[in-house]
Amino acid sequence: MKKTNLLLASLLLATPLAGCSDASANLKDGSTVLFKIGSSKVTKQDLFSLMNSTAGASTVISNATKTICEKEIEITDEMKEDAQTTLDSYKSMYGDTFNSYMEQNNMSEEDYLNKNLIPSLQAEKLTEAYIEAEWEKVTDLYEPVMATVLDFSDQDKAQAALSPLKDGSKSAEEVSKENECSHDGTSKLYTINDTDLDSTVMSVITNGTPDDGWSLVPTTSGDKVYLVRVDDNNPENYRDKVFSTLSGTSNVSADATTYYFRKYGFHIYDITVYNAIKSDYPDYLVQNIKDTDQAE
Repeated sequence: MKKTNLLLASLLLATPLAGCSDASANLKDGSTVLFKIGSSKVTKQDLFSLMNSTAGASTVISNATKTICEKEIEITDEMKEDAQTTLDSYKSMYGDTFNSYMEQNNMSEEDYLNKNLIPSLQAEKLTEAYIEAEWEKVTDLYEPVMATVLDFSDQDKAQAALSPLKDGSKSAEEVSKENECSHDGTSKLYTINDTDLDSTVMSVITNGTPDDGWSLVPTTSGDKVYLVRVDDNNPENYRDKVFSTLSGTSNVSADATTYYFRKYGFHIYDITVYNAIKSDYPDYLVQNIKDTDQAE
């Protein structure tokens, strides 16, 4: 199936079509019969059209991204070692279940490393490369800030904890333990993607500065009260944390894919896949429909 999907992707990306906006890719030997049931015959073109309509968009995007990764990201010894470590952990964790999965998919360990794990690591590195290339744009958009957050069940407890924090007689970690806060009192990176914090708390984090010190912040729901301190709001001072956090964020990965699709002129030559990507992955569709009309 994977080999067939690769064939499908290559055909949809590379097959020249006559210039019209409803063009569709066709196989040269599409009339070849693959099998029949009673009087009904299924040809190569029938199978291709079915796969095109059901999995064409995701298959093309996956393989286009893989092709870009191969051009942009070198496979290093460190990546190979990380992939092997992950494989070993899967084998240890899932045992016979993992072995059965490999057998069912007719894959060797080497196949799994080269076709799954290493490409996944390359995709992560590709996102990191995008963050590096578009650093100011990405940090302006996602507003990464280092902050310390403590949560309390009511305002009296939060108010009582505020004084020793301000005068330095207690650390945030100590206050957290004493009050059994769900946050441990260490400084962490927060971005606008963090949805586990109340919107009011996030507003204080993204708009505050280290000069503000500790702030008491009631939540919009009123069920908790937070103490918040912005520790650093200059991403240049914690670049590694920004990279490690944002590279694993789906929104940033999607932004990276769009960025590299534009860079490499990602172009669809089949109207069925074009419409599917337009429906399910509109940000990845970097060509204009007029370009499809002019495909040679």
